[in-house]
Amino acid sequence: RVLLIEAGPDTPPNAVPDDILEGNPTRAYFNPDYQWPLLDATAVRDGRKPIHYEQARVMGGGSSINAQVANRGGPEDYNDWVSSGAAGWSWE
Repeated sequence: RVLLIEAGPDTPPNAVPDDILEGNPTRAYFNPDYQWPLLDATAVRDGRKPIHYEQARVMGGGSSINAQVANRGGPEDYNDWVSSGAAGWSWE
């Protein structure tokens, strides 16, 4: 069993907003109704001031407003995981 919890308005197939259906993803991305306006984050180990953390607030999450782009981490990302205890997840 899987329980999926998402925040934001429901967008059933017959009621998907036009800006999400739009071929150009910038309309939905820049719609404040689909973002968490006060979500800030700080990297624990560097002590910098919190910065705005963009996270979608709509059914489908970021895939609904971010053009479904995937980014692969770099070697340092994976090696950090290993050094934090995630054995077997190094870049190699």
